[in-house]
Amino acid sequence: MVVSTVETDERVANGHQLKCNGTPPATEQHEISGDVEEMSAAALCINSGGFSDPEEAQGLSHFLEHMLFMGSEKYPGENDFSSHVSTCGGMMNAWTAQERSMFYFQVKTEHFFGCLDRFAQFFIAPLMRDSSVDRELEAVNSEFALALTNDNNRLQHFLASISAPGSPYRKFIFGNNKSLRDIPLEKGASVSCLLRQHWKTNFSADRMTLAIQSYSPLNELECRVREMFEAIPRRAFPAPDYSHFANSFETQEFNKFYKVCSVKGRDMLSIIWPLPSLLPYYQSNPNNVLADLLGDEGEGSVLAALRKMHWATELYADACLTSGMRNSTFCSMFEVHVHLTKLGHENIWQVCGVIFDYIKVVIHSVANETSTVESGSITPFSQRLPNTFQSYLEERQELWKSSFLYNDPAEALHNCELIAEMLQLVPHTKVLSARHLIEKIDIELYVRLLKQMTPERACIVHQSSEFGRNLESDQSWQTESWFNIRYKSEELSRSLLEAWSSSVESTTGLHLPFKNLFISTNFDLLPKEADMQEATSIYDYTVYRLRAIPLPERKFGDTAVYDPGTYHIRLFNTNPSDVNMCVTHFYMLGRTDLKTSVLCNLVAYVLNEPAFDYLRTKEMLSYYVALQPWVYRDGGSAHQAILLVCRSQATKFSVDHVSGRMNAFWYRIAPRVIAAMTKQSFRTCINALISEEQLKDTNMWSEYWRGYAEIFSRETIMFKRREKTVEILNAITQDDLLNFFLNEFLDPTRRRTLVVEVAAQTDSVKVLENPLQTVHVTHVEQVMVDREELEKQANSCAEVDVPAVMLTAGYDNQTAVINLSRTTTNFWEDDRHPWPTFDSTEVITNVCSFRQKLKFDSGRYV
Repeated sequence: MVVSTVETDERVANGHQLKCNGTPPATEQHEISGDVEEMSAAALCINSGGFSDPEEAQGLSHFLEHMLFMGSEKYPGENDFSSHVSTCGGMMNAWTAQERSMFYFQVKTEHFFGCLDRFAQFFIAPLMRDSSVDRELEAVNSEFALALTNDNNRLQHFLASISAPGSPYRKFIFGNNKSLRDIPLEKGASVSCLLRQHWKTNFSADRMTLAIQSYSPLNELECRVREMFEAIPRRAFPAPDYSHFANSFETQEFNKFYKVCSVKGRDMLSIIWPLPSLLPYYQSNPNNVLADLLGDEGEGSVLAALRKMHWATELYADACLTSGMRNSTFCSMFEVHVHLTKLGHENIWQVCGVIFDYIKVVIHSVANETSTVESGSITPFSQRLPNTFQSYLEERQELWKSSFLYNDPAEALHNCELIAEMLQLVPHTKVLSARHLIEKIDIELYVRLLKQMTPERACIVHQSSEFGRNLESDQSWQTESWFNIRYKSEELSRSLLEAWSSSVESTTGLHLPFKNLFISTNFDLLPKEADMQEATSIYDYTVYRLRAIPLPERKFGDTAVYDPGTYHIRLFNTNPSDVNMCVTHFYMLGRTDLKTSVLCNLVAYVLNEPAFDYLRTKEMLSYYVALQPWVYRDGGSAHQAILLVCRSQATKFSVDHVSGRMNAFWYRIAPRVIAAMTKQSFRTCINALISEEQLKDTNMWSEYWRGYAEIFSRETIMFKRREKTVEILNAITQDDLLNFFLNEFLDPTRRRTLVVEVAAQTDSVKVLENPLQTVHVTHVEQVMVDREELEKQANSCAEVDVPAVMLTAGYDNQTAVINLSRTTTNFWEDDRHPWPTFDSTEVITNVCSFRQKLKFDSGRYV
């Protein structure tokens, strides 16, 4: 293995040591060692993504990302890695883009190497059991169903769908049951075999980059990384070459005007231009330069002009260097998005004209030594000189450099994810700076790109929910096959294109941003001997201007207090064609003191991973499952609860089934999980929460917000809250936790539970025929719940084989039963304690009447 010390940017030397270990033809590794880091992180990026999917199994790369978490030969437990990381106070995730896939985790340094070894086994010997395939495919399908109603996802997929035939952009990289189960079956292919073949073909050491940041010395990091990752196989398959798809968006189909139905109530104009890949020009950073320029909000900008005419509320430009969609290795796209007002909707061509005019203003300014501003466009508050393009670029260069060199340190996970991906794109000496600096001002490049951003080469997309009203009467609307996007294409008239392209003077006061007279360029510290009178006077002035003013007496908000019982309400999804439903259980404690709050947080921490494993992985209810503490702080009231959320699809499960399984976890499985924990596991959870409380503030902002929350969001100000929390955690025993859970959350005479269910359309055929709402819903429809439905929930809860669940989750059920029998509760009797039934549940039939019956805890005066 060849090891070289990185000659890199100044910012890295500030508190970090850094090495890049190149081991051609093996994995390239980047290691950072810090002196005061408390969290360690690792990220591994693979030069393989959705573009590599086989035609008969589109979305396979995303599916493989999921399957790698399902155990390895060395650590065969299906949720071994996620459970271990979670128990150690960390987090992990992964994503799959067009040309790259990323896996990453962050954990307390003392547990780092144990997690890192499990992480490495993903890429050495993953199991990918056949028994896991069907269940994890449901998670992929559920994830797609949640993405289906996101207008940003829909827009990006729509743009990909109108790329040139044969282009990898046309791949459906999300994946769902149809693309990963039905189509492979029709073609006689086994998804399990395709997964293994895909892994063997694309997951090769020479296509991987690994970044690690930890407290350990570099030499130790290097040795441990070599030891853990050297077994990753190197394949004989080269990375795909997509260079012949450079013209993926240079088509007549792309250069049109499209009306696209929006699922949400948005009204947005998007103009997209195809450009060559900008990755080779990272030193000039054209992505950020042009995005900053067109996305400016000051006087003379596009947005200022549109707001002046009441045509738009927001505008942003996007061409991120690391975006797989917008900036691939063979082509890129530059996008401008405008959030329109109703008036802007009616003047869509004029809005486009302002954007095209601004591009012309920038190009014309390059030919002039000084930029001109129309008379009357400067207000009395902006008597400043406008920039030339050259001076604007020099300003950006200086500002970005200052921000990069003197910005607050990023957390370990952010660093690793950035470095691992950038190692795929730029030389290793530039991985930290390439996205943030303009090393070389290249006006010729910027102008060349701007000249390609013409009306003739643009794809103009207007997304609006208003279009849904005309679907039935206009037969020219088409439907995209995967996302069921309804759209209509129109040719742009020659007269309109000529009007946009003509070089007439702008009448909207467009010009480059004014010069910034307050840019700092000298950050040298003055010697102590220097005269400090000026600094002292500035300090006195600052203290005077920002002098402390005592807060007047204020009252925190009143908070509803529920009597013991279970309260149930069911609503209907406001989008009648959306199959996504959501079930949320609030397990409420009411007003809490610090010890009760700490115990509540500990319960949520202990149960978070078991809830995810059971409800998401084993029961396959949803891609999204969350169990977390919840604090009602509207005005500062410290009422606390635990929140259990499951987002599922009505085409897969009924609301009653999902809610019943959630009850099974909370009332039957959760107490056994707590009772069956080993002393070591319990202590690990305690230590993980203590570690979170003892984390140092990484920058002034985190310290500021912690103090701000203490002053404005707490009824009792306690600046040493973290220290007192640690004291309480150290004193808590496992019996304390178990008794707290049983008495506060399960005891029928004390528990307070609010069940909120949002039901959805169950007719999948109707959903496919009408994939978006055609009428704005202004009234939330309440669904009445009767005895039969609540009994279905009780049956769903009762039919769960709890001992089997405990066994598959790795808990000793007999130990749990013994420990539960020793508790001080008088209602637990071998799993025959009452969970909610119809007789013990109050169904909310009228929200207003129900609220009138509630008691309210008066907010305190402070």
